[in-house]
Amino acid sequence: MTLSVQFITLFTMIAGGFYVGIAKDTIRRFSLVWEHRPFLTYTIEITFWLMNTVMLYYVLFIVNAGELRLIVFVAILLGYSMYQALASTMYKRILEFCIRIGTTFFTWIGKLGSLLLVRPIQFIFHLLKKCILLILGVLGTVLLFMLKVVFTPFTWVGKKVYAILPSKIRKIIPTGDRFYSIMKNIAKIWRKIWSSFRR
Repeated sequence: MTLSVQFITLFTMIAGGFYVGIAKDTIRRFSLVWEHRPFLTYTIEITFWLMNTVMLYYVLFIVNAGELRLIVFVAILLGYSMYQALASTMYKRILEFCIRIGTTFFTWIGKLGSLLLVRPIQFIFHLLKKCILLILGVLGTVLLFMLKVVFTPFTWVGKKVYAILPSKIRKIIPTGDRFYSIMKNIAKIWRKIWSSFRR
């Protein structure tokens, strides 16, 4: 290597070590997300160091055709040490500030999406539910009226037939309070079912 290539290699690897320090602090900050998942932690750590090694060597290959010397490793350690001594604290503060801004931004986007998309959809479903319940209520009222109209003649006939039945058979057939009690229980059950659908 010529002297100029050696100087370029030196400064490039110092910058590479500086970058490794930044990347390491960044990955350590975000590792809080997956720290309780050992498999994911090992996978990300191995991938991280492999990618950085390949990238540094690619830069070295561009600068001096990939020639490895002791000065290359010394320059990387020097760059990393410079980062730790001069810029680590400031970078961590900037990173935390950026994370807070990003969190606030995505929280705002989530609230805006909920306001513009989720709530209108919920309102539409609630409106449809009300309409369906209203239609069912009207249909139920009409059906009850029709049943009343249809069964009224049978009721009259039943009363006449009941009047001429023997007393033993009359005791078996529920009438008066017993019939009212049965119908009241049925109405209570229907009211509970209807209330559960309306919730």
